[in-house]
Amino acid sequence: MVRIYWISLVIILVGLAQFFLSTDNLVEIAITLFMVSVILFILYLTRWHPKFPSTAISHKSEMVLFAVIFVLGIFMRIYHIESIPPGLHGDEAWSGIEAVEILEGRPYTPYSPNVYGQTTMYFYFVAFLFKLLGATPVAIRLVSVVFGILAIPALYFFTRKACNAEVALCASFLLAVSRWHITLSRIGMMIVLGSFFAILTFYYLLRALDSKSTRYFILSGIFLSLGLNGYMAFRLVPFVFLLFLCFLLLRYKEQIADNLKGLTLFFASALVTITPLALYAVCNWDIFMGRVGAINIFKDHSFMGSISLLGDNVRASLLMFNYEGSMCPHKNLPGEQMLDPILAMFFVLGLTLALYKWHNRTNFLLLSWFGVALLPGFLSIPAADSFRTSIVIPPAIVFGAMAIYWLGDELRQILSHKRMAAVAIIFLLLSSGVYNYNAYFHEQANHPGVWHDFHYVPVEVAYYHKQLGEEYHMYLLSNWFYYQYESLRFLAPGLSGEDFFYKLGEYTPRLDRLPLKENMDKHAIFVVLPYYNDALPVLSEYYPNGTLKVHEGGPRNEVMFTSYVIPKDELRNCSTNRSL
Repeated sequence: MVRIYWISLVIILVGLAQFFLSTDNLVEIAITLFMVSVILFILYLTRWHPKFPSTAISHKSEMVLFAVIFVLGIFMRIYHIESIPPGLHGDEAWSGIEAVEILEGRPYTPYSPNVYGQTTMYFYFVAFLFKLLGATPVAIRLVSVVFGILAIPALYFFTRKACNAEVALCASFLLAVSRWHITLSRIGMMIVLGSFFAILTFYYLLRALDSKSTRYFILSGIFLSLGLNGYMAFRLVPFVFLLFLCFLLLRYKEQIADNLKGLTLFFASALVTITPLALYAVCNWDIFMGRVGAINIFKDHSFMGSISLLGDNVRASLLMFNYEGSMCPHKNLPGEQMLDPILAMFFVLGLTLALYKWHNRTNFLLLSWFGVALLPGFLSIPAADSFRTSIVIPPAIVFGAMAIYWLGDELRQILSHKRMAAVAIIFLLLSSGVYNYNAYFHEQANHPGVWHDFHYVPVEVAYYHKQLGEEYHMYLLSNWFYYQYESLRFLAPGLSGEDFFYKLGEYTPRLDRLPLKENMDKHAIFVVLPYYNDALPVLSEYYPNGTLKVHEGGPRNEVMFTSYVIPKDELRNCSTNRSL
């Protein structure tokens, strides 16, 4: 019975630590409890040496459970995709703009200089869906949805190969309901590509090493280079491969010797596939590294200032899993920990388990993957960025799954009660799923900051202008976005309009332009944000026959903007009368 008491104490302490992290003034106590629980866990591992047995579940049960998990993962990624998240973020709109340009015949390039520079593979996927479904925000997001869904079976097969079927089922479930991964899967940006291609790269690498199949080495190399054509943070993944290769050279020399041909084909396939992007990078290095230069901690800081910032970033990045995640509303429920409380607890134990057995091939790969994937969070600003560190999701999920399975297996051995162990695992997983569903679809989806960050006001302005049509010229009075904003450009192409202030950065309305003397062949729409409501009486004085309408929306049904529509006859009459 000593084992069950010991396990209970570890779980209670790590649970209390996670609970105390939710109270800001108890963070130090929480960290202390985590340290104590980790020490007790290591002592337990030292005494009883738990092992992951081979798969015990029947193949039929395994397939049924995975099918249920896969359907759940699909649901979590497509449910209300047309409205959650709301609006259309500017970077999503850029994906759409790039895709439209591709369909209009823009010559192929593996990299675009827009928005500090981005690879273009994602935009070609978006262009393909535009061809099938039309140029809509949903079509942009469906690319991420597809890759987010495919990541679930990818992680399942990787974890089954690296551990066993039970851990794989736990990991695929945790990924299916992960709010972090769901957020990436429902936003029309290329971030979700990184973790997907990383999983496939290492899955086929493990298969290749064990089977000596040249086909798997080639596939691993291709997926590595495809990942490099995706999200920027993937540029560090080759270093995971190099660390893993060094580890194999030191501990499994015979495996390297037996696979020299396969490894050669791995490098060859990766090199061939990456050639277009590599040539672009060599010829346009400043553009290729533009985004890295804009966000790294060494920019505009002294050496000592950068070192201090590095220390802060390391702390913030390590705490984002259990304590405080990204504050950026389109990346996260502001400040919310990136892992749900259940997964966060077992993530700590799983990470400890992997560190304790670091010399195991699977554990070393996961630890290398985890450490390297955190580097963008360490070296860039702002800290704890859930996009730049997103490639850490798979190993973090697997760590949690390993610990949950460890608990279930220990209970099964100690209590000799397989059903009780299964009930414990199912309870933990379902609790994680319910928490994530509520956190994403209720709290995050309705958070005012999320609505603002996804530019719901510019989107509604664009839809309103598009509804009126080409016969209307818009004059925009806005203090935080402008007429050429990406969301407006994508959603309302071909329509005419302009900003009604002097210049960007100086948002003083050009009321001295009244009465209008241009664009008399079109009706005028003045779109006035609440900040400029003082301009409405002036407009009504010049154009008393205009039509005023207040547009409300958002999570609190607040005033988004006020429109003042002036018929072109009214414009001409006012201009003529004032001139006389």
